[in-house]
Amino acid sequence: MLPILNIGPLAIQAPGLIIMIGIWFGLTAIEKNSAKFNINGNTLSNLVLWSLLSMVLFARIGYIAHYSAIFAERPLSVLSPNLSLFDPLSGLSLGTVFFFVLIQRKKLHISNVLNAITTGLSVFVIFFFLSLLASGNYYGLPSSLPWSIHLWGFKRHPLQLYYVLALVFLCVWIFWLMGKPQKRHILFFEFLRWFSVIIIFLDFFRGDLGMRVGTVHVLQISAFISLLISIVFVKNFREKPVIEQGLPPSL
Repeated sequence: MLPILNIGPLAIQAPGLIIMIGIWFGLTAIEKNSAKFNINGNTLSNLVLWSLLSMVLFARIGYIAHYSAIFAERPLSVLSPNLSLFDPLSGLSLGTVFFFVLIQRKKLHISNVLNAITTGLSVFVIFFFLSLLASGNYYGLPSSLPWSIHLWGFKRHPLQLYYVLALVFLCVWIFWLMGKPQKRHILFFEFLRWFSVIIIFLDFFRGDLGMRVGTVHVLQISAFISLLISIVFVKNFREKPVIEQGLPPSL
């Protein structure tokens, strides 16, 4: 865990810095590959950037809504860069809606946009889980395994590193598919499928409370639904290639 990075007189929040680096690498990958889907790189990167900013805003609004009494006592906390004061689920869900609204306004094919951003997305999620390691969030269950890390008073599964390792393999797989023109039309749903599998499996090692239904995290339930959706779409798109036949503006 390294929440603060000291460089001379500067104290930089390491999680935020890691996320910014991940965004930069992700946007670079998106711009490089957007032409393969007949989309202007600048247009697509701007669309993604605005969507990410909306996710940050909605995540903070969602957290404020959950803990309004605390923010009423300390209103300046609204401006805090502390990553623990965000609600990721609110940010992701509302930011995704905003993302699709932007796609519709730009009159872009949703399927092509989703496939075009997949390489950047596969890169970004690696840095996102590295930022969680730096902040100490999303930690694992107590463990006595040799590779356990000491965190919050216990030796624990390095859950964030499990995610990073799995996502590196997923990222390599996505870039390999990108190099196969006949596979590009299923790129996003291939990513969604295997990312969902990773979440379903690895969240059993999760040590923080989170939102649960019994012993299962809500995120695992969402991932299972995403897995089913991705399997259906991959099967459908293999029969009807998106890039060759095209899709209407919405799925």
